[in-house]
Amino acid sequence: MTATKLDLVEKIHHGIDPLAFTTTKESQIDFHGWNSSHIYLTKTIELIRPTIVVEIGVWKGGSTLTMAKALQRLGQDSAIIAIDTFRGSPEHWCEPELFKMMNVKNGLPTIYQTFIANITAKGLQEFIVPLPVDSYSAFEILKRKGIKADLVHIDGGHEYQSVTNDLNTWSQLLSPKGTIIMDDYIWDDEKQIAKGWLDVAKAVNDFMDAHRNNATLQHHDAKCLISFKHNQ
Repeated sequence: MTATKLDLVEKIHHGIDPLAFTTTKESQIDFHGWNSSHIYLTKTIELIRPTIVVEIGVWKGGSTLTMAKALQRLGQDSAIIAIDTFRGSPEHWCEPELFKMMNVKNGLPTIYQTFIANITAKGLQEFIVPLPVDSYSAFEILKRKGIKADLVHIDGGHEYQSVTNDLNTWSQLLSPKGTIIMDDYIWDDEKQIAKGWLDVAKAVNDFMDAHRNNATLQHHDAKCLISFKHNQ
């Protein structure tokens, strides 16, 4: 366990590592995800060398594993706080094919069990601290514990208000070198239109308009990277 994870486990889980006593069950392993190996997830880590990474919206841990592997390669004393209710999104509950992906048992999705199985299967427990609550509750927990993030990957809701809330709250909890990666941002620079999740694009663009004097945005392959000028 890295020293950073040890500290986070003490602060968040009162000293009891939720991954310490888990075992990998082959039947639960499922590495399904979307855009989980995006170049921003690795290159940003290589560039800013974060100590604490916060991920909002984990699903089954694909991007969590990508970032953990990057930290491992760098030999970083770092940890990722993996935040999710592990109960799926509105899309998963409303669309039959997506509903099946949650593998619901007795009325509850088993996404968290799959996430744990995936993490242990890859042997990356030492870099990951699960926090199975909603985004705002997690924000309040980290704020009260005095925990700031060097990198925040937001991959939660796709509704305008949800994305806006995540950007506004988590930008408050960034360290001096803090950077945000936002998922599902698909924008056509030439035509100046969104080509995908319209609410996500609008929320990000409105956030950037409000922070035009201190933040810059770049985007590639359905993710965008928000850097804050005063942190550079």
